[in-house]
Amino acid sequence: MMIYEELFECDRRMKKAERQTEHLCTRRSEIFQRYLAAYKSHDRNFRVVCRGRLLIVEGVLSVYRMYIERKKREILSLRKLLYCGIDIAETVADDNDLVDDIEMELDEV
Repeated sequence: MMIYEELFECDRRMKKAERQTEHLCTRRSEIFQRYLAAYKSHDRNFRVVCRGRLLIVEGVLSVYRMYIERKKREILSLRKLLYCGIDIAETVADDNDLVDDIEMELDEV
């Protein structure tokens, strides 16, 4: 039962990190638009501020991406542990075979 809880928690955290990544991508595009406006108006001071903000957002985005990849690997290993090394595609195929067998039995009756 502990594996289910850990798997659920990892999945929840990964999804939250993905939402944060989407938000940061939106924020990055907004800052870049401000940077372009400052570039067109020759506002050198504000361009420096925007570049600094862009660097910070890019750094946080890269950390979130690494975190998401780590959580994906963790989820995969938990699923393998939970299903005892059985490939998930195999279980789906087995379930489909079971449904076919049940349908054949119902047709015979």
